[in-house]
Amino acid sequence: MKKVFSLALIAIAFASCTKTYTCECTVSTTGTDPITGMSINSSQVVSETKDAKKADAEDWCAEGNSTQTTLGLTVTSACELK
Repeated sequence: MKKVFSLALIAIAFASCTKTYTCECTVSTTGTDPITGMSINSSQVVSETKDAKKADAEDWCAEGNSTQTTLGLTVTSACELK
């Protein structure tokens, strides 16, 4: 009985450490289209949710931050945990 109580207590402790976090990323594209020569300046907001501990959620969200440039177009993703 003591083991069952201990396991139940540990399960409750782990369950209470997680929370639902939302990672919101703004993806921006700027530059000149190499085929048409037209200027491009656009942005889009993308959100994703995850149940995790705060430190894990921060790492997960930070993985979305990036900047890449190809053929004159720069795509930047800036993410923030909410």
